[in-house]
Amino acid sequence: MTKTYDFALVDAFTTVPLSGNPCSIVVGADSLDSEKMLAIAKEMNQSETAFLMKSEAEDLKARYFTPAEEIPLAGHPSMASIHLALELGLIDKNKDSISLELNDGPIKIGIQRVGNEYTIQMFQRKPVFTEIHNPSEVLSLFNLRESDLLPNCMIQTVSTGTRQLMVPLKDHESLKKVKLDNDGYTAFQKKKKKKKKKKNGYIRASFFLFKGDNK
Repeated sequence: MTKTYDFALVDAFTTVPLSGNPCSIVVGADSLDSEKMLAIAKEMNQSETAFLMKSEAEDLKARYFTPAEEIPLAGHPSMASIHLALELGLIDKNKDSISLELNDGPIKIGIQRVGNEYTIQMFQRKPVFTEIHNPSEVLSLFNLRESDLLPNCMIQTVSTGTRQLMVPLKDHESLKKVKLDNDGYTAFQKKKKKKKKKKNGYIRASFFLFKGDNK
């Protein structure tokens, strides 16, 4: 007998339908294995798909998948998932915070209700600063040169749950030049993933600027 699952497409960071940041969410996914979750995420073809389950220790459990792999933590899927869980009555609407179980440990989610709307706040883990990367190995993957980097800064992997490649740029003109070499970056991810023996590779690169004096 075929089992069916309810799912929704929820827009995070907005109160306007068909805007914001969309996330596919599968409800009651307790009986799905990792292989089926990944297949569903590929079919949904969103940046992330969330799978909600019961938790024995926390208020709710979630797992997140991109179309390529499972990731330990994600921002807008957490917001979207908690909002849907509140609407469906999967968590207590009277709580001002809940604990969300993830594969690598729980995180706190703050909830504020005003009328029929919710403001949801995710409390990130403390950042972990790990590998420093050679600019000559990284920048060409994004159509950049060393002259585009913010002076006296480094390219580094930073994580509050999911590893990010952090690239500090000197100005908006450098940011406008960014163009991804998809094949090259995929090869870079696989190389680093294998070297560090990590289950999850880099999910995305993050480029950032500083306002004001960059000295």
